[in-house]
Amino acid sequence: MENQINEKSYGIFSTVANRKIINDLEGKGSKVFQFPVIETEFIESEEINDFIQNDLAQFDWLVFTDIFSVDYFIDLLEKLNIDLFELDDKRILVFGEAIADKLRFSQIHADLIPASVNLDNIFGSLNQYLQVEDLAGIKFFVPTSSNSSSKFVELLKEKSAEVFKLEIYNTRNNNLSELAKLSALLKGGAIDEFIFTAPDDIYNLCRLFHQLDLSEVLNETEVFAINDVSFKSVENGFSEDRRVSSFVFLSKLTDN
Repeated sequence: MENQINEKSYGIFSTVANRKIINDLEGKGSKVFQFPVIETEFIESEEINDFIQNDLAQFDWLVFTDIFSVDYFIDLLEKLNIDLFELDDKRILVFGEAIADKLRFSQIHADLIPASVNLDNIFGSLNQYLQVEDLAGIKFFVPTSSNSSSKFVELLKEKSAEVFKLEIYNTRNNNLSELAKLSALLKGGAIDEFIFTAPDDIYNLCRLFHQLDLSEVLNETEVFAINDVSFKSVENGFSEDRRVSSFVFLSKLTDN
């Protein structure tokens, strides 16, 4: 069994918290590819402030596609002295339980949590919730990053919804050549197994590939999650055709 582990290669985010796992795997002779965590920063803008203060009230739905947009949006509301209870009359759609959990920390309730980030599933859940397919006259507000995927927004508009996508934070990575190499290895199936250790990991990986659904990216890669909250976040990051049996806990990786 030891030789089998040594022959595998692993992907994992390069964080202080993951150092022990990385050392343990490398100590067994495994190849470990360390992925950089994307840095984020709030976009300071008077236009953003004015919009939140004057125009947010007109929207029927708020949509959060990642946990970073939740953090920056709530920080912005607090900075502008806007009471979070003013969101009570809004419907809130989130792309996963981890995002819903973030909102719960601020006592904000998510009305709709689709089972996966597959766009067909998201719109199916939305149509079922609203009991309509035509979204004409319904206003959606989507706070997001400056380089986020716009496919979801485009589909909302195709269904006649009124949509405003507001970029409230930037993402950056200082080592683009290394990132390109790691991305090619992952897409090419050269990394046997990817280990997720925190709910943020799935969103970081989505940002690296500029997409919501990682099913194609990790099609040839087994996926591990080390705890329940990471498991839920990772599971939500794939289309429904991804086999749930692919998700196992790290104990099965390190027992031997």
